[in-house]
Amino acid sequence: MKQTSAVLVACGALLVSIGCSSSEDSKAPTLPSPESLSEGVNVIASSDEGVRGAFKKGSAVVYFETRRGAPMNEFYKNNDPDVGAYEMDARFLDVNGHTMVVQRGGDAFVEPRWNTELKAQAANKGLVFDRESAKLTDEAATAIALHQTLGSVALHQTTLASLGHAPFSVAVAPLPNSGIHAQSTNASCTFNINGTTADESCNWGLSGGWNYEIHYKCIALCIGDHSSTKVWSGSYTLYSCNHGACAYNMSSTSCQVYNQTGGYYEADGATDINTVQGGCQTPYGWNSGGGTHNCHDDSTVQGQNVIWGDAHYQYGACQGQNWWKAPGNGHPCPANNR
Repeated sequence: MKQTSAVLVACGALLVSIGCSSSEDSKAPTLPSPESLSEGVNVIASSDEGVRGAFKKGSAVVYFETRRGAPMNEFYKNNDPDVGAYEMDARFLDVNGHTMVVQRGGDAFVEPRWNTELKAQAANKGLVFDRESAKLTDEAATAIALHQTLGSVALHQTTLASLGHAPFSVAVAPLPNSGIHAQSTNASCTFNINGTTADESCNWGLSGGWNYEIHYKCIALCIGDHSSTKVWSGSYTLYSCNHGACAYNMSSTSCQVYNQTGGYYEADGATDINTVQGGCQTPYGWNSGGGTHNCHDDSTVQGQNVIWGDAHYQYGACQGQNWWKAPGNGHPCPANNR
């Protein structure tokens, strides 16, 4: 997806707004209007299964949401002290209900509607995000971390606060000299609203199409790695966690591919190696192989999606590659060929 009339901005992330109960799974609840919200953090719904809320400052608003997924695999809990007890999904929305940044804990979103909405966003080539919402997310994440009510659902609070400070990239309102700026990798960067010289500390650069990075860190006394991906374009930024630590929590980067035409596709529920999309749907096994998959198989498939979209081939990744090390760190990166 080529951005020719918008600035892509990376900022701190925030969260979303959708239901926490199963009765709300089939359709999105109506977002509360900005006028109905109080200044600061507004908790709309909160339970062990999920949180919905909003953060307001002046006339600017961002919405947020979490969903609790499957229990974290015992292997990761025993070998990585930074992971929590459950796989967690979270997202941040602008004032118009568009997802700016989203985290997926496992192979598929707990709430399938999130994926449907992401697909609609990616297909909307003219979509632009509210600049004031994007500017507010970093501050909102800090406030969420301190909010007493959310402290009763600590895992949800921690997830939102962590995702909220991760860089993200979305297309905001067009500037007079459109197309010369792109994304910033620094969450504290100021926005170059008037289209003049950008803040050099923001590491501005050109961007377009779909991009991915595989992030990793060593675990289990560095016998193996954990890996997950960052995927972004002007449509949204997605961080996978692949059953363990999310990509924004790991500083080492191996594979990097930019400006691809594929996109990102959620798992379709199949287990055949030629049809699985997004995340693997075969059973999880930390060692993979024998018809199971681990995080590195997921990272490989996610990279292939960005390159080839829903026409990619997986070469058996979801049946297990028996990799203990991350793609690009002793094993091949997802290749741009078939």
